[in-house]
Order: sequence, then C-alpha cells, then structure tokens
Amino acid sequence: MKTTDFDPQAFKSYFPALADDSIHYLDNAATTQKPASVIEAFSAYYSSTVGNAHRGSHRFSRAATETIESCRHRCAEFINAENANTMVFTQSCTAALNTLAKGLAENLQAGDEIILSLLEHHANLIPWQEVAEKKQLKLKFLPLKNGQLDWQAAKPLISDKTRIVSITACSNTLGCSSQLGELKKLLPKHCTFIVDAAQAIAHQQIDVQELECDFLCFSAHKMFGPEGLGILYGKQERLNDLPPLLSGGGMIQQVSLQNSSYLNAPHRFEAGSPATANVAAFSAALQFFKQWPLTQMQQHINDLCEQAHHRLSEFSELTLFSQANNTAAIVCFSLQQQELNIELADYLDQNGIAIRHGHHCTQPLLQELGQSSLLRASIAPYNQLNDIEALVNACAEFLSAQEQIKSETELSSNELDSKRAEEIKRAKSWQQRQKQLILWGKNISTKKDIQQAHLLIPGCESALWLEAKRGDGHWHFRHDSDARLIRGISALILSWVEGASSQEITDFDFTKAIDELQLKNYLSPSRSNGVYSLVEHLQNLAKD
Repeated sequence: MKTTDFDPQAFKSYFPALADDSIHYLDNAATTQKPASVIEAFSAYYSSTVGNAHRGSHRFSRAATETIESCRHRCAEFINAENANTMVFTQSCTAALNTLAKGLAENLQAGDEIILSLLEHHANLIPWQEVAEKKQLKLKFLPLKNGQLDWQAAKPLISDKTRIVSITACSNTLGCSSQLGELKKLLPKHCTFIVDAAQAIAHQQIDVQELECDFLCFSAHKMFGPEGLGILYGKQERLNDLPPLLSGGGMIQQVSLQNSSYLNAPHRFEAGSPATANVAAFSAALQFFKQWPLTQMQQHINDLCEQAHHRLSEFSELTLFSQANNTAAIVCFSLQQQELNIELADYLDQNGIAIRHGHHCTQPLLQELGQSSLLRASIAPYNQLNDIEALVNACAEFLSAQEQIKSETELSSNELDSKRAEEIKRAKSWQQRQKQLILWGKNISTKKDIQQAHLLIPGCESALWLEAKRGDGHWHFRHDSDARLIRGISALILSWVEGASSQEITDFDFTKAIDELQLKNYLSPSRSNGVYSLVEHLQNLAKD
C-alpha cells in the first residue's frame, strides 16, 4: 500500500499490541511496537524455512542465505549505501559501536584524540572510555549551547592528533539534531567520522553518501523491527582494514592449526550462526516502513510534539528540557520536585501511559543539565492526539493529588518505625500502601552526609544511599534517596531488620515479606530502583 497522505489511525491498525485504545504507548525512543508483517515474518521463518545461512547447499540453507542477503540489499538501499557489502549485521547498535571502538583503537597511539559530545548515549561513550584508558588516548567533548549541540565549538577542539569523531545524529534524551553536515565540513581528511543513527533512523532520511561518514550504525528495534539486531555501515575499504570483534565460524577464509585469514566485509564481522529470524523480520520492517510517506509522518509527529510541549508548559510545577520542534519528537521534562518524577512515571503506568523515567543512558548529559532524572515521552506515527491528552490529563491529576499529600502528616517521626510497617501491612490495596510509603518517605530527613559514592546502593532509576553500623552485635541503619517513594520502601525494608543481629538478617525471608505486601506491583528484578540491591547488600553485610 503506497500512500500520499498519512493516516495515523490506518498506520496504527497494523500494530497488534496497540489494538486496545486504553493503551497510550509513548516510549518509542526506547523501542517501537511491531507491525503484524514483522511478527509474521519472524514466525514464518521458524515455521517453514529454518536453515543455517552460508553454511550449506540444501534448500533450507539457500533460503536462509537469500533472506539475509536480500535484507542486506534493502538496508543498503534504505540509507543509500554504495553497495550491499558495506552493510554488516550485528547483535545491536551497541555491538556495532564496540566493534568500531575496539577495532579502530588498534591503530591509535598514546596521545591521539577522540571527539565525542555531551549528547552521547552510553553506547557511544563507554567503549571509547575503555580504549582511551587502555591506550592512553584523550577524549574531548563537544559542548551544548541553548539545549543544542554546539558544532561550531568543534573547530578549536580539532588538532593534528584528532583521529576519530563519533557523534550521535540525534539525541535520545532531548531529541535535538547534531547538524552533522556542518560538523563534517570542519573535519580533516585523516579523521574517521562515525555517526550513531540509532535515534534518527526512524525520523529522517539517512544518506550515508551525502553525509560522507566513514561508519554509521543503528538498531532495527527503534524503527518497527525486531530486537537483537544492529546494522553497521562502513565504507568498504575501511571495513576491510578493520579487525573483527569476534572470530569463529562463518568469517574465515582459511584456517590452519597456527593461523587463520578472514573474509572481506561484511562476512568478516558476522562470526557464528546468524540471527536469520531477526533479519527476516527486519526485512519486513523495511518493506513496511517504505510504504508510508516519511515527510507526512514526520509532520504528524511534529504536530503532536508541539501540542505536548504547549500543554505541558502550562504546568508551573514542571520544567521542559526539550524543544517543541526537535527531530525525534521527544518531550523531555521534569517536575520541579525531582523526587516526584518516579512517582509520576508510576502513576502514568497505572493509567495505561508508557513513558520513560531515569537517566536514559545519558548520565553526563543529565549532570550537565543539573538533573538526577528526567521524564521522557517519545512519539511515533501511530500516536494520536488522544495519547497526548491522556498524558496531560494524567499529569494534571497527579499534581492535584500532590496538594492533598502536602497537607497530610505522619503518625510518628521514627524513620524506621516498625508500627508504621504494620500499618502498611494492614492496608487493603497496593495503592493505599503506596500512598503510605510516599508519606513515610516524605518525612524522612535528607542526609547530605551519607550521600557519598561508597555508600551508594546500585539501582537503575533512583539513587539510594545506606549507612550501616554494627554495635554490640546489632545493626543500625541510616538511609536516603533522591525519590521519596524509594525512601519509603527502603525505610519499610530496613524496619524489618533495624537492631537485628547478623543471624537474624540472614534468617529473615525478604522475598516472602515483599510478596506479602505486593511490592512487586511496583518493583521488578531488572528495574528495582536499588531495592533488590538493598536486600542483597543487607544479606552480604550479615555474612561478613
């Protein structure tokens, strides 16, 4: 189906996960939902055409090979690459960036310089940090100016020692574009130019020949494709000069007992059995995506983005960090009371609205902005005005409820009061428990003296600090968090073992206690905000 006008409702109808109109999915910068054709392509491969690509001459292997190579051609066409051999399939965009960092660093010398920016996702920062430390390289960073990347500041950063510039095409946190064309004009010929297009790929036409980049990478899952697949583009001569990150079957030319030689790109970077089902699904995603008019889709999501910025700007309790006309249709904001961000994210989730809360894998950027966490709504073509209205209305309801909480007082000033823990246990629902936990956390005093790195309990979305002291064989605790809900939940957990001996902590069944109070309605092992890490830390203390 080729359309000249864009119909968001028709577009949405292709996505099974969005059939329920009570769902408002606004976390598209993290990952997009999948159309039926992508799901069907994944299933069809496993149903009828499973084979090991490039490994056999039978029909199943030939079919798998055709699946991979036809998708490679579609990828090349999609970003206007010179030919299909410039396209490498990787596990993820992160894996592609690691391949580049580790491979390119082998030819760098101590003192060589790499330029990144303050906008970078951790995937385009940590690999370079690792190789810089190992090889004594120098990292430089393009700054921000008025919420945008200051590409003009690149000129004084560039020197005769500049070897690599690796820049995101579009911020996953603020949505702003990096103006790569202007940046490219400043780069010397000897400099390797890398573009992280993970966030930009679904929002703007990418032309690698026009960009004149040496390498570019993106993920399938951010443009309606499957998870677990990344794409690395590289100029063919540059790819063939690059050592592979992984070695093994499928990427070799000749192998003896003492040495081996590798195939040329792209196969030299595709060791092991390929993820053919993912490739088949991404091929379907590319076919689906190109049926829709990109300019009209972009206008649609831009209109929604502007509407969201306009409506949210009316709340005096909220600060917007993104601009209304940003490339990736991102709405990035924070409540002025930052500790409430996590509670608002949870409230939105309870109302069927999915947004992102946390540092968005851009901690240095948040530090630059003076924020510990941000909320991010990100818009895709299947979103409509009702999604924005649901977000705004839920924010209004949440802020109204905060006025009531402000007026409520605590029953006790004891931070780890076991009586309060019993009262929470008697609450009839999780919502009532949550409110009591928030009230508990609200009155727990801030403790700047324990907000130190060595007292920080690891967590995904909120900081949690714990000071533990043992006297006369019994443990006593002080804690703090940058989110009052986490302060309250942590106070509850600590109340169970305050004044306990090591043996009593060891014998205590934390899992049972957490289950009885239905704390898992909010927490999960993968995103526990430090609470499960707190339990583990307490158990480790008891062992020492």
